[in-house]
This record gives sequence, C-alpha cells and structure tokens, in this order.
Amino acid sequence: MSVSLHLAPQIRAFGKAAGREFTRAEVETIETTMNAVASLDDGGHVQFDLGAGPVGTLDDALTMMSVGMGAPVTASTPASSIPAGSNATERALAMNAAIRAGADARKREQAETLFRSFGNPWREGRTNRSHQGFITNTHPQLASRLKREAGVRT
Repeated sequence: MSVSLHLAPQIRAFGKAAGREFTRAEVETIETTMNAVASLDDGGHVQFDLGAGPVGTLDDALTMMSVGMGAPVTASTPASSIPAGSNATERALAMNAAIRAGADARKREQAETLFRSFGNPWREGRTNRSHQGFITNTHPQLASRLKREAGVRT
C-alpha cells in the first residue's frame, strides 16, 4: 500500500542535525522521492524501499536520499559581538563585520583549493596572473608563502 507523507519539517530538522541546510528545491526533491519509495508494511508501519530492501527508519532513508545535498550551515553571528545599547549604525557595522568575517574564511578556503588544484601560480612554467591575484587578495599569507617557495622577490 502506498502512502503520502508530508516530510518537509523532518527533512529540515534532519539537515540541521547533520549540520547542513537544504534549499527549498532540495527539500521538495527529497520529499517527492521519499513518497515514491514509501509504503506500509503488514503491521501498518511506514517503510522505505530504496532498491536494496526496505529501510525501516526515516533517518536511514534520509541519510541515503540526501547524499550530496545541502550546504554546510554557517555559524550565525554571536549576539555578544553586537554592542548592547548601541545605536543602529554601530549595530549595522558590527553585523557587517561579522558577515565579512564568514565570507573571508570561505574565500581563503577557495584560495587554498585553487592552489591544491592548479599548483603554485608563481612557479616558473605555471604562471597564472588571475590565480595570483585571487590568492593575493583573499589569502595574503598563502600568497607570501607561495611567492617565497617560487623564489619571487617582493
């Protein structure tokens, strides 16, 4: 017997517990797929048949259905970083600084990934000015190290 389940709240809660945030489209995709494989067993319990036999728990089914979906949850701005009793301008400046700090960390990670993928853009034979500029602007410490390793004088 097939069933129709409203699972969006459980999917979001599962993602949050796993440290991921699903987009609305991802939640809808997971929910639609879960409903397509859901059925009731003889005892009236919901089970999910994912091809390798029935899976009894919702968490197990969600684990399998959500592979590769959801972005890591970014840390929210701690309340203590916003000055208490400050005016709107001071609060806005504090909020923007906190948001920039998170964006800066992501950019540094991208610079490291760029280096791991393409190598040192300052090394002879691998010169890439676009990569040099990106790494210099987003991760100055890495840029300095790579320049030293390539023998570039600053």
